Amino acid sequence: MDSFLTSLQYMSNPIKDASINSVKFDSSGDYLFLAGQDRLIYLLNSNNGKVFTSEQSSKRFASCGGDKTVFLWDIERGDIPRKYGGHTMRINTVCMNQEGSLLLSGSYDTTVRIFDLRARQRSSVQVLDDAKDSISSVFINQHQIISGSVDGYVRTYDIRSGQKILDCISEAVTCVTETSDSNCLLASSLDNKIRLIDKSNGSLLNTQVLIGF
Repeated sequence: MDSFLTSLQYMSNPIKDASINSVKFDSSGDYLFLAGQDRLIYLLNSNNGKVFTSEQSSKRFASCGGDKTVFLWDIERGDIPRKYGGHTMRINTVCMNQEGSLLLSGSYDTTVRIFDLRARQRSSVQVLDDAKDSISSVFINQHQIISGSVDGYVRTYDIRSGQKILDCISEAVTCVTETSDSNCLLASSLDNKIRLIDKSNGSLLNTQVLIGF
């Protein structure tokens, strides 16, 4: 979510008068988050488009942006979000692990910061700082942290072994995620292409060119 979002809006209709910066489903696919240029986060039921009320979930989500701060929102309580800092420039991307215990943020300052949501401290417990340009996307699964950078690389950090794997895209990476079976990576880039990469050996399996973008 873009972090120019500083408040929550519950509504039954999508944004009409503001640009949408980010769209994301929750893990169940039942709810849709829209991040708008109007500094609001819109939460919709993806099945019927109706209002997402605070009684429907106790989940948390994070937002980030140009103020160099990560906000952790509690949908059920609806109170003031917790704030996490440490970045020196705009934050481009945030994500949480499935258990909701770790929060990751990627920034224009070329770093990925990892926050332990179980701890009382608000500072990062680890910083990944080997990228050479802005971090555009970050993703975490059970055993790996995956980041995409404008320097043209997708970096996979294996939490168990401590190893780092680099996949060269040769174009600025705009977004990276993994397939549902966790065997492949999907990386989009500024050359209007989406690449399917085999995680086991780094081979390029397929490339989709986005027409009209």
